[in-house]
Amino acid sequence: MDVSDPVGLVLKFDNFEVDTSSGEVRRHGRRIHLQQQPFQVLLVLLEKPGEVVTREHLCRFVWPAGTFVDFDHALNTAIKKIRSALDDDATVPHYVETIPKRGYRFIAPVHKTPHRTSEHLSLSLKNVMSRVRQHSLPLRATFLLGSSLLVLAFAAYSYFGHHSRSQAFAAGRRVMLVVLPFENLSSDSGQQYFCDGVSEELTTQLSRRDPARLGVAARTTAMLYRHTTRSIAEIGRDLNVDYVIEGSVRREADQVRVTAQLIRASDQSHVWAADFDRTGEQSLALQSDIAGAITQEVMVQLVPAVPASSR
Repeated sequence: MDVSDPVGLVLKFDNFEVDTSSGEVRRHGRRIHLQQQPFQVLLVLLEKPGEVVTREHLCRFVWPAGTFVDFDHALNTAIKKIRSALDDDATVPHYVETIPKRGYRFIAPVHKTPHRTSEHLSLSLKNVMSRVRQHSLPLRATFLLGSSLLVLAFAAYSYFGHHSRSQAFAAGRRVMLVVLPFENLSSDSGQQYFCDGVSEELTTQLSRRDPARLGVAARTTAMLYRHTTRSIAEIGRDLNVDYVIEGSVRREADQVRVTAQLIRASDQSHVWAADFDRTGEQSLALQSDIAGAITQEVMVQLVPAVPASSR
């Protein structure tokens, strides 16, 4: 089973589905929030159901060479989040079994099916091409027709991916978001202050950029969701926000990596995600620099540019 297959797979076990294309976990069709790194760990385990996957293999796959992070801590955290998402118990596991001093094993049967969207698009293309051959259309017409289908498919994806955002602007209301407290993935628990500083600085910078079109929930409100078990969709409903920003910080000596993700609350899908690597010891300057870089990317995603003449 190749979970990196570009066509995409839906991996099914019990009442769960894991969509490798969208990065979603669903139970009875309802999306369950799982961060990027735990999701990658889960994919590796699902790739080899019934087999022991060593901790070293998981670390090499999810955190490539050159990544500065406490692997043991990060992997333990990822496994805990997977078990929480699957409602699994480490002492009496139904899905993820710990193999002491070696690694982990996914113990439930896993079934794979092609991604539905990819499958339907493939069938549509095959049907069209079959009809083309039946009517003996010229090669140029065949090419143009196939190209048109691909363009339409891409246009549909773009439309639905940005539809909720466009509706918000068309209705004349602000897009609302919340910056959740960034998680400390460093081995030093004392680095939590730096994570909180990044979250606060990011909230401040975003709230200043275009308050007429982008509203940001207060930091004190966001702090209520530190270590929360509520899903992104639930947080969106709680706070009446359209988007959620979550992230993590890994710091070792003067090396810092911040991972940030912009998630649409309505369907818990990732709109944007990126890593930001920085070097330096001055915390305030680092926090401001990283928050500025994230703010710039988020504004591009959420707030379309407005010509100066129309302001």
